[in-house]
Amino acid sequence: MDDADRDALAELRAQALLSRTQPAPFFVVENFLPNDLHDLVLDGLIGLESEFWSNRTAGRDALALVNPQPVGPVIAEMERRFDEILAALSAQGAPVNDIHGCHMEPPAVSASGHANFHAPHIDNDPLSGVDAVFTRRISFVWHAFRQPQAFTGGGLRLWDHSEVASEHGPWTPASTWNDHPCNDNTLVAFSSYSLHEVLPVQMFEGPFADRRFAVVTAAHAS
Repeated sequence: MDDADRDALAELRAQALLSRTQPAPFFVVENFLPNDLHDLVLDGLIGLESEFWSNRTAGRDALALVNPQPVGPVIAEMERRFDEILAALSAQGAPVNDIHGCHMEPPAVSASGHANFHAPHIDNDPLSGVDAVFTRRISFVWHAFRQPQAFTGGGLRLWDHSEVASEHGPWTPASTWNDHPCNDNTLVAFSSYSLHEVLPVQMFEGPFADRRFAVVTAAHAS
């Protein structure tokens, strides 16, 4: 086999893989909370400014808080709509067959300012070495921020996938993606097997209250 034949074979393999590439399953709910509850949650988080801590590592940078009381209405609405979300992701091929009932982990909140980000990662990556994440199946993020919006960026990038098993799980991340903008009072639910990232935030110097707030949690296999 000469070089031309090898190149042609490589191209055929690439095309075959591309033909099996699918977008990552996701479900978006706009206007997730009534306005009064949205404002109650956001004001409550802003009031906890002194309790946030930096989660900066090589792969992420933001301020964070685990399981704060003000996010109760967000979690309650996720639980109320869980069957709808589960059905929507299942219809798109997400591996959720081992979910029986709504088993949610304690939520965390990130408050992202200028240049804050979360690098590409998989929420239930078996190579992470953290046993508690292995049973994650559906990841949730709810965005909230003050108006007028004081920042740009901060959207969610979801990589497409090929339905081929890899060391990371039942799917292999592809080299293509879809971006989902960061919209106020919007929930995005997606498969925890999907490679994803939070794109960098850009904002002028401003108060803590102007940051991009995100409530994140995950539903686990039963």
